[in-house]
Amino acid sequence: MRVAAWNARLDAAPPRTAAAIGRWLLWVGSAAMLCGMFLTPPWGLFGIALASVGAILARPPLHRMPVLHVGLALGAWVLASNLAGMWRDQPGSGRISSLAYAWFAVPLVAAAASDPRWRRFALRALVITGGVALLVALLQFLVGLGKGPLRIDPDGNRFAYARGFSSFHLSYGFAGAILAALSVPVMAGTAWAWAGRIIGLVGIGICGARACLLGGTAGIAAALASRGRRWLLAAAGIAIVLAGLMAARMAMTDSVRLRQMLAGQDGRLPIWQVTAVMIGERPLLGIGSRKSFELAWNETYERVAPGPPNEFGADGGCPHAHNWLLAVAAEHGLPAAALHLALVLTVLVLLWRRRHEAPEAFQAGCGIAVAAVVCAIFEPLPTQAAPGMGFHAALGFVLGTSLSADQGSLNTAKPSTSNSGGP
Repeated sequence: MRVAAWNARLDAAPPRTAAAIGRWLLWVGSAAMLCGMFLTPPWGLFGIALASVGAILARPPLHRMPVLHVGLALGAWVLASNLAGMWRDQPGSGRISSLAYAWFAVPLVAAAASDPRWRRFALRALVITGGVALLVALLQFLVGLGKGPLRIDPDGNRFAYARGFSSFHLSYGFAGAILAALSVPVMAGTAWAWAGRIIGLVGIGICGARACLLGGTAGIAAALASRGRRWLLAAAGIAIVLAGLMAARMAMTDSVRLRQMLAGQDGRLPIWQVTAVMIGERPLLGIGSRKSFELAWNETYERVAPGPPNEFGADGGCPHAHNWLLAVAAEHGLPAAALHLALVLTVLVLLWRRRHEAPEAFQAGCGIAVAAVVCAIFEPLPTQAAPGMGFHAALGFVLGTSLSADQGSLNTAKPSTSNSGGP
């Protein structure tokens, strides 16, 4: 593969050349994007900026990756939507959506992940970051989530939500789902792999986000089922057990929301109805941005009048469409939603083609994609700042593993003879 030749060329280069320094920057930035899913948006922004500078210096063969071409089309369309909103003075326009550049994490991290030494370092860094976030989340869950240091507050809400270092409990739960799906296919039996599985499962269990509970369970089942037909029954059984444990947790600590969920009492149906009208009014470029969607919500709701009272009326408007593809279509047009879905499918197709050489990468990719899709039925997490950057970085991780399948599995590395430095 061309990425293997690129790594070999840099291994033979002197350690202080621009290309060698660039690869080190690419490695550090890619690790920041991956670990940033458990942190806050600035980490991901720092990571993609640093990795981009590294790619300029190291010149990895990104142009050889089909995912780059799909991503460029997606970024250009989202940017055109943003600019169109600014041109017509749409209220709330003026800020470039993170989706215009977050997709670039896929090829950048794939270039870094083509080296097994970086994969080993990055996976361990992700587990450590997730573990520290889990300790904070457990304290929030057991002591109380409120306004104290690290949001740990004895006067806060206990046994309901936890968010770790994340801005929202949904972001934290989504990161746990991605980590669990990424860790399950690693069959080496290492302590790091098991730590990743446990951290991810406990995280989605205590986050309090029903979408992440369902998404994490579905992602783990998909990662197992993609091993072959013999694993289908085991995957279904494990999914049922996990779903039962999650339901039992909600029954003990959040019984009201559990009854509402089982009864189908959810406010998302009127949200989707109003969003469909907004998409129909601007199907090509959308309304321009997420803030514009929020500011236009109340007026559109009054025109559509789907029935239930507008639960966001006093808060300024609905923050988003509460669905991945509906949110992208409403904010940036139907083509943007199709291109974002095509980006994920392109990664999955590439993983499928190399499933025999890199089975773990294919399994992890299936788990990550399914976890994101199921979570995103109810929340547009793949398009939001920190979780979205982490999602694209995780796709890049498994893609890079697949591209260099001859150099090791998800978490293994051959002895290095490189003199170029790095993590």
